Amino acid sequence: LEVGSPTPSDGPSPEARKPAPAPSPAPALPSVRRGSGDERSADRARVAAEKLAEREQAALKIQAILRGMPQRKLLKAQREAAISIQRSRVRAVAMHQYANVRRSATLIQSAARRQGARRKRRGLQQGLRLPG
Repeated sequence: LEVGSPTPSDGPSPEARKPAPAPSPAPALPSVRRGSGDERSADRARVAAEKLAEREQAALKIQAILRGMPQRKLLKAQREAAISIQRSRVRAVAMHQYANVRRSATLIQSAARRQGARRKRRGLQQGLRLPG
């Protein structure tokens, strides 16, 4: 007997104990895969739908906060976020209204200046005309 070789008392050899490996199926080639484009577009559509759902949920949350849900139901951070959003909206509306008023005032002033200049020109032209 050789050293390291199994003795008859050890039982069958390790090679004999292993079952024969099952034949593996042939791997599919990536270029031959059918429906890979459909799968990718379905994945893209699913991801887009999830993102849209998240955005809609966030929008609904903000709308609910702005609508004035009972304050006890809102977390402190949500209340603070709602207050800051309301303040920024109020500020934006006020700035927009101020810009509109300022624009109209500027338009009125420039129209008055043009009209005054016209009157002045007309007066000068009438003064320069000789009766004749």
